[in-house]
Amino acid sequence: MDNQIEAWMDDKFDTKIDFDIHNCLRNLEEIQGKIVKDNLEQRSRCPIPLLTYDHQGRCQVLPLQEAKTMIDYVWDNAFG
Repeated sequence: MDNQIEAWMDDKFDTKIDFDIHNCLRNLEEIQGKIVKDNLEQRSRCPIPLLTYDHQGRCQVLPLQEAKTMIDYVWDNAFG
């Protein structure tokens, strides 16, 4: 994926970069929050990560609507 992103940036913007997908994935793992709908927390009471890995090492992300809700929660509580 690193190479594909680097080639796309070079092709689209004539810009050479050294993209590191591992740091991006690590950042997504570190974003943790809660799913809150109608002022009620969903799932567990513990924060959940935006990105996890299954038993085969494949990336698993929250469904888009849940991810958006969780990111709203993180943003709302970032400075609290």
